Amino acid sequence: GDGIDDPLDDCAQGALNWTSAVQTDKDNDGCEDEGSNEDLDDDNDGVLDTDDECPRGEVGWNSSQSNDRDGDGCRNDNEDNDNDNDSVINEVDICTNGIANWRKNSTNDNDGDGCLDDREDNDDDNDGFSDLVDFCPLQEGTASLGGMKGCPDFDDDGWADAVDAFFQDETQWNDGDGDGFGDNPTGNNPDDCPFFFGNSSQDRIGCVDSDGDGYSDPEISWTIAQGADAFKDEPSQWADSDGDGFGDNFEGVMVDFCTDEEGTSTLDRFGCPDLDGDGYSDPDAFWGYNKWESLGYGPDMFYLDPTQWRDSDEDGFGDNWGNPEWNESRDSEWPGVFVDGATSADMCPLVVPDGRFDDEVNYPGCLLSEPSDGGITEVEDDVSSDDESMSTITIIAIVGGVVVLGLVGVVVMMLTKKPQSKKGRSGPKPLTDLPEPESPDLSQSDSEDTTEIDETPADEETLDSWEDLPAGDYLDPDENGTVWFRANDGTSWYQNSDETWTKWND
Repeated sequence: GDGIDDPLDDCAQGALNWTSAVQTDKDNDGCEDEGSNEDLDDDNDGVLDTDDECPRGEVGWNSSQSNDRDGDGCRNDNEDNDNDNDSVINEVDICTNGIANWRKNSTNDNDGDGCLDDREDNDDDNDGFSDLVDFCPLQEGTASLGGMKGCPDFDDDGWADAVDAFFQDETQWNDGDGDGFGDNPTGNNPDDCPFFFGNSSQDRIGCVDSDGDGYSDPEISWTIAQGADAFKDEPSQWADSDGDGFGDNFEGVMVDFCTDEEGTSTLDRFGCPDLDGDGYSDPDAFWGYNKWESLGYGPDMFYLDPTQWRDSDEDGFGDNWGNPEWNESRDSEWPGVFVDGATSADMCPLVVPDGRFDDEVNYPGCLLSEPSDGGITEVEDDVSSDDESMSTITIIAIVGGVVVLGLVGVVVMMLTKKPQSKKGRSGPKPLTDLPEPESPDLSQSDSEDTTEIDETPADEETLDSWEDLPAGDYLDPDENGTVWFRANDGTSWYQNSDETWTKWND
């Protein structure tokens, strides 16, 4: 009564009251699958339901090695997604129908390809290199050079990472001197000195750089002119365009202020022309004398005189001195230094002469005033001291009295010949100890008779003050006490009792 004729019914005397159908009799063999459980192989594939992974799978076939590699009752490929039951699905299993019924793990299938390493996998790391030649058989790699085939090669340059000195740079792999720069001349940052450890990185790569500034030390094959370090022991300098020994780097030491012109200056600025070799540079358009005021140093104001370089009062005489007799009279705060043999020295470095009563021989660079004291010259500058032997007022009073008495008691006789200039004096003395005046040697030109000075001749020329006198020099008073002045234009003047000055007429 199950609907299957007895000749075809494998359970002709089986359970009653049921009808064979796909749901009740998968293989249509007349044996009830469920219920009475009389069919022990529902799909009739030769694998009992208790062992069949697909108990109600495809029918009409019998399990064998060819169609059911793992004998699990599931037909290969059609209903079995792991033919060999190794836990690697057919889609990724290199050995789909390989050794059956084993479970893949890292110890028996290193590359997880579904092939049992020891028995069916000849490339355990699946890197394309046979285990027979693979230097790293259990580690996938692409290295093909250097004796380590099949080992990891991160940069794919053919050299295994283990021997690649630059495993992240495909253009370099060897570093013979171990300085971090590759030996391949066509690669990145090639070593210009592959046989010598070096750290240079600017002009050359990988060469000796003593001061560590990036520029290599010069050598026979690589000179300063080619780019080598012009200062191999000074890290702040490396270039010297003009070859004068001072660096071009403005942020370094001993900066060359004249990079396009060789120079030897070292005191006001480095590396600029210094004609007299005193250390101070010659002035130029950029470096003028005003630098002395703004910076306290500047160019050489006497660029042809090695003994002078500054003129604080700008009177043409230098601040330095070479006469040891001046040492005691100089103020310690005055500019200048003692230089043996100094020329054009300024006795008064902070005073400017007015060009009228200058004495460049005895008192160079000093301002000399009109000698109303009867011939003693007064210097109006810082050299004056409070301990002079006689004050100006006292001297004026005494001399004035003598002049008045002389005019009242005698008739002043003057020689007709112009007075000669005063005689030469000894070397400069401190202005606090001026030399005593000498009597002028006045002689007649036409006769031995003396001529009385007429204080009010009709054609005389009289000046109100010594300040109105032309440029020239004072002469020592004559034997009558009269003070004379010789102008540079050749005229002579004498002082009157009222301190006016009258031009002497022949």
